[in-house]
Amino acid sequence: TALPISDIRMTAVEDVAREKPGEPIQVVVAKDDHEFELDVNALESVLLRDDVKDKKVAVIAVAGAFRKGKSFLLNFFLRYLSKGCPHSIDDWIGADDEPLEGFHWRGGSDRDTTGILMWNRPFIMRHPITNEDVAVLLLDTQGAFDTTSTVKDCATVFALSTMISSVQVYNISSMIREDDLQHLQLFAEYGRLALAESSAKPFQRLTFLIRDWSYAYEHSYGYKGGEEYLKKLLKMKEGQHEQLKLVREHIRECFEDLACFLLPHPGLTVAENPEFKGRLSDIDEKFKNQLGEFIPSVLAPRSLVLKAVNGTKLTGRGLVECFKSYIKIFQQDELPEPKSVLEATAEANNLAAQAAALDFYNKQMEKICGGGKPFISPTELETHHATNSEQIGRAV
Repeated sequence: TALPISDIRMTAVEDVAREKPGEPIQVVVAKDDHEFELDVNALESVLLRDDVKDKKVAVIAVAGAFRKGKSFLLNFFLRYLSKGCPHSIDDWIGADDEPLEGFHWRGGSDRDTTGILMWNRPFIMRHPITNEDVAVLLLDTQGAFDTTSTVKDCATVFALSTMISSVQVYNISSMIREDDLQHLQLFAEYGRLALAESSAKPFQRLTFLIRDWSYAYEHSYGYKGGEEYLKKLLKMKEGQHEQLKLVREHIRECFEDLACFLLPHPGLTVAENPEFKGRLSDIDEKFKNQLGEFIPSVLAPRSLVLKAVNGTKLTGRGLVECFKSYIKIFQQDELPEPKSVLEATAEANNLAAQAAALDFYNKQMEKICGGGKPFISPTELETHHATNSEQIGRAV
């Protein structure tokens, strides 16, 4: 029986879910020698669960400079999802005295997140267009530009989260600066190569989330003001340096969808009180109201963007292969060439298709000759083998 659109549930078996609602786990580990390593066991513990591995996935990542409220924002994402994505902000935003929990966060000037974290209990919801259950995954990333990260560290984390996600929320303080756009240079070059190979744009949605926006008299809060601001910023001008023009041109070319949301400052208590625990009573009303617009625009069932590579929607199993392919090209001394990124994407696509085909074949053959099934002749077995192999061939 089809579930109502609003039906969101934790993917764990019910008694386990009641015991523990979930926690962030590190899937990409930042090592002391400035290398990054994939924790395959942690990743597979989330993505290869029986209730996730064959479902299509929506992957929402938040990236940007350190100490700018990424984990804080993600915990409001969690609150919205765990309450079932209701239409009214009052039904999910929480009580005034409710502490904000989930991904670890705190105030101060020292970084708090390293590598890439994933919430270990995906949220399953019914997609209103395809009418199928999909798994929603949240990623938190190491903040860029702290005192211990190299330029390569920052670029690697940003690149991985952009390539893995279906929606990358680029969390920026105050305004978009030229160096914020330069982070996208690697993707701009990769996008140019990818477009030469295929008509499909290589990346999906990039949303610039401008925190502490102070110029509402020029561009109003929310998407409307954000769209005006982004259009002005990405406009190519006469006399502009060629590299700046190219970055702007390629950003438009390699993302399917670009958006910008202007978010007001959450209030002085949030910024100045070391005892701040995320309680709504300490947060400015304007900030809460804008969260009520922004978060459903990313996470409501009607708004979900499913992860795709070259137009093919990925399942949890396929996303594992994506992670494996992409992490390899960043385990070098230098940042990868755009051509390497293109090749890794092709490899990820092929491995995901191979894994899906093998799983389909095994399941079909298990029905015929698995444990407890009666003996069948080699000839009959060969016939089923040929039939299932032919079905796989047609699908791919």
